Amino acid sequence: MFGLADIHYMNVNDFTTAMWRNAAHFDIPLINFWAATRHLPNGGLLDDLVHMTGDGAGTLIFDEAHLQEYAYSVWNLITLQTLDLLRREVLEG
Repeated sequence: MFGLADIHYMNVNDFTTAMWRNAAHFDIPLINFWAATRHLPNGGLLDDLVHMTGDGAGTLIFDEAHLQEYAYSVWNLITLQTLDLLRREVLEG
């Protein structure tokens, strides 16, 4: 019998695989947030397995402590890094 966490993992895995395939097919960038946060406690999710973890106010703090604990900090950092990469390679390229 599968538990809620097992079903959630299977759905996330299927969704992530489909997103990677589409991004590769259409040659568009994709941030794999699951891969970036799977090292965090509970995969960066609260106990409801839906909402990301954060400290309430420090979502733009990118020190090691926040990046090892809070999904919002990781999400914001990798999004900024991706936007910077796109700016440099596409707009200034």
